[in-house]
Amino acid sequence: RRCALDSTDPCTLVAGRSDAASGTGIDALKMPEGVAVAADGTVVIADTVNHRIMRCPKDNPAGCAPLQSITGQGAGANQLNQPYGVALTKDGEYVIADQRNDRVQICKDNTDPCVTLMGTGIAGSGANQLNKPYAVSVG
Repeated sequence: RRCALDSTDPCTLVAGRSDAASGTGIDALKMPEGVAVAADGTVVIADTVNHRIMRCPKDNPAGCAPLQSITGQGAGANQLNQPYGVALTKDGEYVIADQRNDRVQICKDNTDPCVTLMGTGIAGSGANQLNKPYAVSVG
């Protein structure tokens, strides 16, 4: 839900279902964790247990769609395994904390391969290893 702090208007549903039921359909989220907002007001959500990133237009919850570059659950370049955090670059790319794959991915909203920014896919404390990243931020 989106709520204006300086308004008496009620909150607006921007993604998921109004009955709060979780699921795998396009109108449902399952354990959403990270949220980012694009300059145009699009809400981007790490839909953790559905292993996807959802893009929801500012005023159209029915218009939510998964990021095109993500093909499902797994460890491949264009797969996620419980994404927790998401941030947006100034160029419109998506930086994703891919928690169960122990990596941070950068993806576009097209069919180009995602690129691993950090992590080897194996949890650890080495120079390029992560252990279940939960959040990302872009400065």
